[in-house]
Amino acid sequence: IDPINKVIKEIKSLEPCETFSYAIITKKYSVICTTLMRRHKGIIALRTTRISNT
Repeated sequence: IDPINKVIKEIKSLEPCETFSYAIITKKYSVICTTLMRRHKGIIALRTTRISNT
């Protein structure tokens, strides 16, 4: 499992009332903040997903 997916899984496991900081999480897992935010919000898909949808 790649680091971004691991982080997203952790974010989704949080309770609805729990808050989190993308900046803190990106430092903890050494991932790129903008990539994490976009992937978590569903703005970008994995490259393999985009290729298979064409």
